[in-house]
Amino acid sequence: MANDPLSSNSGFLLARRILTLVPGLTGDAIWWHAGRIRAVGRATDLEPKVPSRVPRFDLRDCVVTPGFTDGHTHFASWAVGRNRVHLAGAATRAEALERVANGSVFRGWVMGHGWDANSWSEGPERWSLDRVQTLPVYLDSLDVHAAWVNSAALLMAGITRDTPDPYGGKVVRDGNGDPTGLLLERAVELMTPHLPSRRPRTCLPPSRRLRPRRIGWASPESTTSRVLTPWLRLERWRRKTPSGCGCCSTLRCRSCLTSSG
Repeated sequence: MANDPLSSNSGFLLARRILTLVPGLTGDAIWWHAGRIRAVGRATDLEPKVPSRVPRFDLRDCVVTPGFTDGHTHFASWAVGRNRVHLAGAATRAEALERVANGSVFRGWVMGHGWDANSWSEGPERWSLDRVQTLPVYLDSLDVHAAWVNSAALLMAGITRDTPDPYGGKVVRDGNGDPTGLLLERAVELMTPHLPSRRPRTCLPPSRRLRPRRIGWASPESTTSRVLTPWLRLERWRRKTPSGCGCCSTLRCRSCLTSSG
């Protein structure tokens, strides 16, 4: 019975309400088979159709909803990141250091992201970075909850053994109390005010800069336009073009496309 696909991958569930978010499709029962939903509707209608050996679940005091998933991208951050040292996949600290040594320089800094030291035999610390770069180095971790910096970067930010740990963060220190170059959580914020601007139109070389007019169209209310606004400093929110449209100076909006054919 345990290997029966009907019992292991199927089910019939009774609930107070099955919320599908599909207009007109609701009920108090849901039937699934082989990992796929077969039907949603009234229990009295579905029950006779469900094989007897399909497991039943009685949750009539509950409301069943679709899984709430969040699929999104930080597009502007991704665009800026293309001009940084990519450390994702570096299997060792030595491999990460080699990439940093060959990294491009932006406004006197070497910036990178994506390192993951969980499998490294040697942890991230400033002295190893000092050996490959004399310029300030700032490297975001893969989960963006830590930063790995060198001595020049600590000097630029004024972070010393006397710098207290900020609320919600930690400046990792060695046995003598000196910063090791690893900043955790909100301690990263001690560094960020001293980093060069990360705005796409200033970070990327002219040949790789994004021309907003080529993005396509978006309404002022769209998620994409709201995400891009602080990054690209879209002028449409504070000025109007001669045509009277406040957004066609940056993004081609629906009304612009309609009027231009």
